[in-house]
Amino acid sequence: MGPAVLDPWLSLFKEAPSLIGGQRRLSGTFQFATIVAMFFEMVVPFAIAVATTASRQALQGMATVVAIVCTLSVGLTFSRAGLLVLLAVLGWMVVLGQFGLRDRQMVRTAGLVIGVWTLTSSVLLGNPTFRLRIWTESDRDGYGARYVVPAALDVRSGETLRVVVRVSNTGRAVWRAGGEHPFVLGYRWLSADGRRVVRWPSTEVRIPHDVLPGGVLSMTVTVPVCLPPGGCRIAWDMSILGLFGFRHRGVPEAEMVVYVRPGPGSLDAEPLTDRPRDDMPRRPPSVPRADLWRAALRMMAERPLLGVGPDNFRRLYGRYLGMIE
Repeated sequence: MGPAVLDPWLSLFKEAPSLIGGQRRLSGTFQFATIVAMFFEMVVPFAIAVATTASRQALQGMATVVAIVCTLSVGLTFSRAGLLVLLAVLGWMVVLGQFGLRDRQMVRTAGLVIGVWTLTSSVLLGNPTFRLRIWTESDRDGYGARYVVPAALDVRSGETLRVVVRVSNTGRAVWRAGGEHPFVLGYRWLSADGRRVVRWPSTEVRIPHDVLPGGVLSMTVTVPVCLPPGGCRIAWDMSILGLFGFRHRGVPEAEMVVYVRPGPGSLDAEPLTDRPRDDMPRRPPSVPRADLWRAALRMMAERPLLGVGPDNFRRLYGRYLGMIE
């Protein structure tokens, strides 16, 4: 059906979808997709227990369907930890049914759900975004670019620049030319000292084809110059349309100096308006995943029964890692 049909209905329940690298993640009404993965992880063992103990076959069948659907849902959240934890729970239920309770029905039902888990994981491995999550700690590690642009150009006001830009894909993600959130090459005008942005918002140009990791993209970009005479700069940045620019993932922009000389458009050029260059919030450095697990284990050791409460991990992990007093 596509996002154009589904989004108006989904927006009744959540303001915006959960995305990673342009890929939609199942998130329900929860703030983060990982939280909904935890929800479905907890439902699966209860559903298997109902399928095992219910006296009516109809209820057994319904509970089995719930376990299967919830397993598929965990996969569609794109949560790596969700899939691993669910596999551990299912394995534990097989062992419990086989050696603890001697319950063949539990073993069969849990084994069936493990088969669904295996099929789901196999299908997900065909998705480039999921594979990227397997090999990288965060989506910040998946995006990299190296630019080759002219160092400086002269142009008359009112004329048009034709700039040849070569960009190498130095990350792990495939730059997709199509889809809901395609990759684009963007540029924005900066002040002569490079500290302020002029004439925002930036302009994006769709890339002509997909670019694999290690591949090189060469584009000739037409840039109209409607600026008053003087010095300025152009900053080039790869982006995912509607999501973020590579500069928000720590990838430096490529800058070129442009000297605008008086020309036929000088009288029509509007006065420059500007703002500080850091016009978008920069993401703080991400905490390594191993440190987050270390903090989680310390919380579990301190409060093994009730934990620290829903959604409190992000508020408390800094204390357990010695980042705050």
